Amino acid sequence: MRKRAARVWAWALALALCLALLCPLSALGAEAQVEVGAEAYVVMDAATGQVVAEKNAHMVNYPASITKIMTLALVLENVDLAKDSGTLVTVSDTAVDALIPRASQVALVKGEQVPLLDLLYATMIESANDASHALAEFVAGSMEDFAVLMNDKAAALGLSGSRFVNPSGQPDDSHVTTAYDMAAITRWALGVPGFRQFFSAVEYTMAPTGLQPAGRQFNSANLLLMPFTRYHCDGVTGSKTGYTDNALYTMVTTARRGDTELICVVLKCGTNNLKYDDTNALLDYAFGNFRRVSYAAADLALGTLPVYGGGTEALGELPLQGTADASFLLHNSLGPEAVQVTLDAPDRYVMGESFAPVAVLGLPEQWSAQSGTLATMPLVLAGLDELLATSTGGARPAGQQGEPVSPWVWLAIGIPLLLVCAFAGRVLYVRHRRQKRRMARLAAARAYKPVRLADRPKPPQRTPEKGKRVYTPAAAARQQQPGLRVASRQVYTIQPRRAGERAR
Repeated sequence: MRKRAARVWAWALALALCLALLCPLSALGAEAQVEVGAEAYVVMDAATGQVVAEKNAHMVNYPASITKIMTLALVLENVDLAKDSGTLVTVSDTAVDALIPRASQVALVKGEQVPLLDLLYATMIESANDASHALAEFVAGSMEDFAVLMNDKAAALGLSGSRFVNPSGQPDDSHVTTAYDMAAITRWALGVPGFRQFFSAVEYTMAPTGLQPAGRQFNSANLLLMPFTRYHCDGVTGSKTGYTDNALYTMVTTARRGDTELICVVLKCGTNNLKYDDTNALLDYAFGNFRRVSYAAADLALGTLPVYGGGTEALGELPLQGTADASFLLHNSLGPEAVQVTLDAPDRYVMGESFAPVAVLGLPEQWSAQSGTLATMPLVLAGLDELLATSTGGARPAGQQGEPVSPWVWLAIGIPLLLVCAFAGRVLYVRHRRQKRRMARLAAARAYKPVRLADRPKPPQRTPEKGKRVYTPAAAARQQQPGLRVASRQVYTIQPRRAGERAR
């Protein structure tokens, strides 16, 4: 039983792993046609999550301080910034003691009370590890519990290549991510209220505290955000850098040009300046070689599907129709005719069955400039209500979103299901009892030890007391029945043996 269950779990985990790996890969773009020194990078459309350029997107790397993107967004998600910005956070001993040598910090003191808003700016502008530690403890109680929240959020976003151990990105062999995961995390963070305010900040003044009489000035060292440097990025809307000896130089940047906002992630850049050059090159390539294309749902010819009400005859055929227009980025070298529409739907619709068809818009692998899935469009059956009104008296089939399921459908499904469950439960109960009795018999058999005849205890023998008359069996029988003739009527008297007398 245990081996069989283990095999089932193994197959289930293998299938889940395959799905987890295949899902993101289907959305990847081609490698950018520019010279990039980063070991891994991703350029993602912030609106749709479409990847337009990538290299080693799912290779595991160390993130360093770009970890603070996840930290800041999680804190903002768990507080009310309008009400809690002035809340005083007490800096604990562990928040300071956890700092490693040469760690980025704003010299917070143990026991110092700092407003929440100051810690948020310190975390993003100065990349202060001590501030991120204090924020994590404020939200979750400890840095370890905050790391659990970070990993839970990554799992909720469908990311399988990231694992977070601390809120600051300090070196740890288990603290890893991927370029794709960091782009997806940033895309989620952009939607958290208040995140952009800190992600784009370049300076801030922290007021004095009870333990620090002088104020502290925060100034970003991110040259991509500086308008008068050669590394300034046109249209930049936010950026975060990172560095450790293991991670090397890492960077996450968002930029908007026209109606498109892109997320660029570069990991493991060899030098400090290389991360700026790579980011600018990738963003210039993406903005210069891709355009936004929209496909109207009404313009897609998706065919028809027969509709069944549960019987063998179809109620009719209805056309599939998109619920919303599809928008994606298409390489300038490709025309709309290069886009292929693939229908992912069953060959019929049956009342009561799950029904969630989609149209997949993608490019074949033959195109080197761009390939893979561009967008997906949810579909519905147009005119379904009218068909049902004439065929089933207005009863809409079960399984349609927003409509109640008929109670007869629940009965038709529930009663057989209950019977199957009851039968299965009875079978399992009987098997359990039989196995329990069998195990008891085996245990008793193992515990039994045969005893030799010589080792058995002898029964106690009665020894007559001295001077007492003892009747033989014949005398005893005659005494009970006087008329009974017995073989012997002798009565013996046991006398003590005299000294020196031999036994006769």
